[in-house]
Amino acid sequence: MKKTFEIEYKLRYGETEDWGSVCLKASNKHAAIESFATKKKIHTNEFKSYKDWFWDEGVWCGFFKQIKLLK
Repeated sequence: MKKTFEIEYKLRYGETEDWGSVCLKASNKHAAIESFATKKKIHTNEFKSYKDWFWDEGVWCGFFKQIKLLK
């Protein structure tokens, strides 16, 4: 059964920061992250580890703030 996850992330360029969030339906947290990566066109091999996943979007660097299950 699919659940709804909210992924909050931050994009950063130098001292400029931009926050965002996305709600996705997935069976678990890992599947939600893979779906997020697909939608944002991020290669999952750019994710270093579960705790500190980050990626590059041009000159911006992005990373997850939190991933939570919505009720």
